[in-house]
Amino acid sequence: MKKLLTAVAAFAAIGLSTSASAAITFFLDDPGAVQPDENVQFNDGLPNPANPLLALTNQGTSVTFTSNELLFSEAGGQARITGDDGGLTSLTFFLTDLGKAISEVEFDLTDPNQGDHGFVTVDFYDLSDAITSTGAFQLGQGSDWVSAITSGGSLISKVVITSTLDLEDVRQIRVSTADRPISEPPPVPEPATWAMMIAGFGLVGGSMRWRHRSYRLA
Repeated sequence: MKKLLTAVAAFAAIGLSTSASAAITFFLDDPGAVQPDENVQFNDGLPNPANPLLALTNQGTSVTFTSNELLFSEAGGQARITGDDGGLTSLTFFLTDLGKAISEVEFDLTDPNQGDHGFVTVDFYDLSDAITSTGAFQLGQGSDWVSAITSGGSLISKVVITSTLDLEDVRQIRVSTADRPISEPPPVPEPATWAMMIAGFGLVGGSMRWRHRSYRLA
């Protein structure tokens, strides 16, 4: 009986760790696949060049950018960011207000290389630091759009861009934002998992009734 209870408890724990479909879906080279409602503008008078570099959207949301080098954005509201040396191989960005996260994001990677085209990986982190990754893809000449949208309660905590060769810049960065949950909700079991858990608890109840009857017959 003890072994049965232990097995069912373990099964229930496994079932509870299976969450319903919270997801981050990304799109490559598909401008307009998502419709973020805020544009990062880089015309806010904040320190520049800098690392980290802060910028405001057209709705006043602060976005933090970090890299492995000083970051630079042109004056006059040009929505582009690059390295202080004119190139960029690494860029991470997230909302400065840690009470908020990204629900949609879109940006354009600009490749200056006429011959060799580098490979880029974009990682989207959710609130538990699980990663949805594009994997490595080769840049084309000129613009390469990357975008992502969340669903099922998932949100993006940060975006990490890594390139094997210098990018000219990252531009046209757009985001939609949402409040982070006050506390992370527990995973929601799938319907099939609920059914198996109920069946397991039914086995426990049946075993207890059978054991009680056995004692009475004895």
